[in-house]
Amino acid sequence: IWQGQSGEELYYTTAGGGFSRFAADRWQAFALADEPLLGDQVRSMAQAENGMIWLASNGGVQQIDPSALSTIGQNGARTDVSAVQRFAQINSNLFSNDIRVLLPDSKGGVWFGADGAGYYDGATWSSYSTVDGLAGGIIQAMTIDKAQRVWFGAEQGLSIFNGDAFFSLTEAEGLPNNQITALLTDRSSPGNIVWIGTGGGGLLRFDKNQIQVYNRSNANLPSNTITALAQDADGSLLVGTDSGVARFSNERATSIRPIGATQITAIAVGENGSAWIGTADNGIYHFNGLAWEQFTSQDNLPTQHVTSILVDQDGGVWIGCANGGLVHYLDE
Repeated sequence: IWQGQSGEELYYTTAGGGFSRFAADRWQAFALADEPLLGDQVRSMAQAENGMIWLASNGGVQQIDPSALSTIGQNGARTDVSAVQRFAQINSNLFSNDIRVLLPDSKGGVWFGADGAGYYDGATWSSYSTVDGLAGGIIQAMTIDKAQRVWFGAEQGLSIFNGDAFFSLTEAEGLPNNQITALLTDRSSPGNIVWIGTGGGGLLRFDKNQIQVYNRSNANLPSNTITALAQDADGSLLVGTDSGVARFSNERATSIRPIGATQITAIAVGENGSAWIGTADNGIYHFNGLAWEQFTSQDNLPTQHVTSILVDQDGGVWIGCANGGLVHYLDE
């Protein structure tokens, strides 16, 4: 992976090896066959406090050190590609290769979600399942609240881990829908509020053990199936659904019209009011603070199906694509 020095550039590598850079409306291929991604579907990305970027895919987990990425010359020569560390069942105690979501914590460890949950503290691996009290099904979302409790959104309910034990909620305890698809800790509020997206029950606000439900009927959401959540600088939520995205503020949602009724897969917020919104079939939309622009396969995005987005500490944007590997967009 290479960060260029001449403006806006796109980079990607695929599971089959190889590397490409987009600059000045052209692609250039470089040989990098010995450093492929573990899987071609990068489902989740996050940056730890130490700057390391973690990728979760259908082939395991990778850690990237952005500061150590080698420069690859136009003739294909490279000096060092040791910035990538891989974790899979074959070389570690990772509990599954099919990782759906990951989340670094403030202690330097990383949580992983799949069919069950796992934790890596930098030396030791741990795993958790329904036997430990975790909700059943695939873990699809995670967040850490202000009390440092870890929340897990699964196909069959919501689980909260306080460091010692799990507490789980399902429809039997009052959830409108068991399928938890998105989780977000509210960083703008003085309390410890967590927002919960469901697969048909709308958007939930969890505060002081009370749940407030927002849906199409009472809040004008585009759909009751929530697929992604993010929070912008003014505290408003960006709520992705299977039928478009909306800005949610003061208990009301306003649809973002330029994007339309498409399935949203990922949302990330950058500096100066910028936002990146990934879709299942229309590529990615970028709001630069003034206007929206769209990137698709016609703009050399590897595929139309975006699976994950990360805005890193330097403002670089990492885009996971279904069957298309990883793209790095740098706007200097």
